[in-house]
Amino acid sequence: MKGIDPSFKADPTIASQIDSKHNEFANDSSAHNSGQPIHKNNIDSTTGHHKSKFITDCQTQHKNSLNCIEEHYENKSVCEPFFEAYKKCRREEHQRKLEMNAKLSGGGQGGETCVIM
Repeated sequence: MKGIDPSFKADPTIASQIDSKHNEFANDSSAHNSGQPIHKNNIDSTTGHHKSKFITDCQTQHKNSLNCIEEHYENKSVCEPFFEAYKKCRREEHQRKLEMNAKLSGGGQGGETCVIM
């Protein structure tokens, strides 16, 4: 960096004081998502923590697609059945989430009223 003395050494004590002043939740992990809705079916049964938004019921299809691409990287058209299986699984999963959200929000069967996940 321009203009900084090369003999400068960062002081971790001062850095933590600055961080705590600028990040009021730095040491409170329970307050990080304070106010966020909790979906009971979004809790991992083994850890008790929230699942990542990227975790899907279609992990097998996703893994098969990636494995196929690795094996047939020159000719990805060979993997088309795996891609279609993954897309179909994701569409069905999405439809189930819409129906669940509609049910939880008191909406109709078509998902016309929806809670954001």
